[in-house]
Amino acid sequence: MLIKYQFLFLLFSLSIPTFSQDIIVDVNITADEFPQDIFWEITDQQKNIILSGDLEGCEPFQSCNNSFTIPNACYIFIIRDVYGDGINEPGGFEVLVNGNLIGIGNTFESKEQFDLNCKIGESCQMAVVLDLPDNNINAPKDKDYWFKLIPEVSGLYRMNTCLNFITGSGYANTTMWVYDSCDADLHHEGAEGALGYSDDSSQCAPGSSFNYVPLEKDNEYLIRTRVNDLSWPVDSIKVRVQKLPPFSGCTDPNACNFNPFAGSDNGTCFYSEDCRPDLKLDEEELKSSIILDRVYNNDECLIEEGCLKGSGWRDVIKFSTKIDNIGNADYIVGIPERNPQNFSKDNCHGHWHHQGYAEYLLFSGNGQPEPVGFKNGFCVLDLDCESNQPKYLCSYMGITAGCSDIYDVDVDCQWIDITDIADGEYTLVARVNWNRLPDMRSFQEMTYQNNWAQVCISIDRSSGSLAVDILEDCDSYTDCLGVAYGEAEIDCNGVCGGNAEFGDVNADGILDDSDVDIYLDLITNKQTDNLPCLDLNGDVGLSIYDALLLQECIFINEEEAGNPFHTHCFFPAGIQNFDDNLSLIVTNLDMSLRTLELSIQIPDNNLLGFQVQFEGIEIDSFEKLYNEEASYLHKNQNEIIGFHKEEAIKRNPEFQPFLKLYFSEILNDSLCILSSSEFVNVEFELIFPLISDECLFVTDNSNLNYLNNITIYPNPTVDILNVYSTLDIKSIQGFDMQGKQVLWVSNLGNGQSKIDIGYLSPGLHILKLNLENQPPQFLNFIKI
Repeated sequence: MLIKYQFLFLLFSLSIPTFSQDIIVDVNITADEFPQDIFWEITDQQKNIILSGDLEGCEPFQSCNNSFTIPNACYIFIIRDVYGDGINEPGGFEVLVNGNLIGIGNTFESKEQFDLNCKIGESCQMAVVLDLPDNNINAPKDKDYWFKLIPEVSGLYRMNTCLNFITGSGYANTTMWVYDSCDADLHHEGAEGALGYSDDSSQCAPGSSFNYVPLEKDNEYLIRTRVNDLSWPVDSIKVRVQKLPPFSGCTDPNACNFNPFAGSDNGTCFYSEDCRPDLKLDEEELKSSIILDRVYNNDECLIEEGCLKGSGWRDVIKFSTKIDNIGNADYIVGIPERNPQNFSKDNCHGHWHHQGYAEYLLFSGNGQPEPVGFKNGFCVLDLDCESNQPKYLCSYMGITAGCSDIYDVDVDCQWIDITDIADGEYTLVARVNWNRLPDMRSFQEMTYQNNWAQVCISIDRSSGSLAVDILEDCDSYTDCLGVAYGEAEIDCNGVCGGNAEFGDVNADGILDDSDVDIYLDLITNKQTDNLPCLDLNGDVGLSIYDALLLQECIFINEEEAGNPFHTHCFFPAGIQNFDDNLSLIVTNLDMSLRTLELSIQIPDNNLLGFQVQFEGIEIDSFEKLYNEEASYLHKNQNEIIGFHKEEAIKRNPEFQPFLKLYFSEILNDSLCILSSSEFVNVEFELIFPLISDECLFVTDNSNLNYLNNITIYPNPTVDILNVYSTLDIKSIQGFDMQGKQVLWVSNLGNGQSKIDIGYLSPGLHILKLNLENQPPQFLNFIKI
């Protein structure tokens, strides 16, 4: 691990100026039983990772300590637990700077963060506390600077840097952010994660300003400032933060000029039937911003939010989205807490998203949407206002008439995931408010014809590397019925505009537990052919994973009742997790009783279901050896199927008893646990097991075949076994009485051969002699 840290520091030292003195950072971690869960990082103020590490090579409950020397500056230390339960006692962590204890703990759930070596104002945890109405606020120009505001009264607040004007130089070039959390994961270079973001405000460009920031009494808010031009001739900038007195305006929501922030009505309201918002997607912005990129995903929330379709390296097409309100009325979304059914806060950014507001799709030539990862929840706010003053932020969402909302190409999830998309020509589509939902005032848009932007692309890997090209000849998208911008799709039965629904086994138009029950019965009874509407993960088959994908769809439908915009019922679906480990091992094989016992190791995640497949035996019955209760647990001739709806199988770092099989027939001389066996974790992701000794030799001693022209001696033997044969022997396999192969010799021919068996364990063994043009023959020998 130390080499990795030194390498990161080398990169850092090449790009950071030399400081007057260095600091020594000690990161000491005592692991719990799951050391693979823990990793940590040290970042600078711009979120550049300076050092990072994990507990690779650290045994359970072992203390792993590391010490580093880094330049004297302000940093953030973040420790994470991918499972979300912190470090169990007696484990824990401590971080020291120059021998002084900075942070210590273990019960931090998913993560904990704190500052390292930061001075007042240099980080959100060390933010300068504002005491309004004192407005003598200054921020240095050479670093990001933080202020904390806890309002004594609820209301509207104004924040800006417009006091910084020098004749001949103009306004200072600044950026401002407003946050309601000190979570470093939410602090980005753009609007992502912020309540408000201002850069190049029309009031004092290239400065920054917020006209209306609605703040709640006693809540903590953080203001971050930055000077973008270090040549600004003054060492600091003035920051203005003030509580606005109540002001008058139009307070009637039915009026064209309704201002939701006005405290009293001033009689200026006017009305018109043609007064409506009109959202327009900027197609040129979409087309000109497209880039092909690769992102590495080790963040489960990017999969859960629908941004990516798998873990590891993913191929994505990134682009910007610009949504203009060209109408003559504001598009008002409002306060999320007052209308929670249309919003989600369970996302990677940790702030409110307006569900169903916009979506990104990839259509193939026949009008079918492809299963790509895309963003479907957004914060709706004013980011670009050329002809009006911005009003709306993430705390009170909307787009002012004459303003635009922008999602930049660099924002996480501003992409589609094409890793698993086949080569071909496609139409990339961005749509906004395609469900034609009215705004908070029940105002409909003027038209929805401009709520669509598209660009035609080709995906090509024929050269050996992925290439994405923009196709200039791009006709308007038509659905499978030939309707421009239409919504007809080919259903799961292959019918254009058909009504068949994936997963609706009993065809009652409702996806519920009764469909899951039928799924499980079909799988157990092996009635899995020619069922296109039941294949939910697109693998041309039916398995426990299909049943659990349906269960996830039903669960999310119930959990997010009233929100039709989630993607958990968009099929084919499913994600194979290559990071979770799961191992199976045969711990006991008794040929006389015809029983087999399996143990399982699940170090990374709990399990919701499994379908273990065997070859070479016919299962008569079985026992469950683990503790958790199954909702469904059945077998057929060669499979055991388990489904856990209420109580997941708990993960464990060591092998634990799993299943005991009783088999009635031996169908051949090998018993195999198939690697195609399926396991599904609590994230509804598919895991294929690592199987120790996938195939075992099995036979009854009474069925061994002997030939007079094959002799072995001495028997019993200590170290050398002589094999004499008048027949040509291709190879010899040796097995212990648990069925594990322990010996392999090839190219023996006929005559006498000497085999070294000195390394074998004492006991009875079976030789399998594979002969030329003869069936295999078997002999017993004893190693002493």
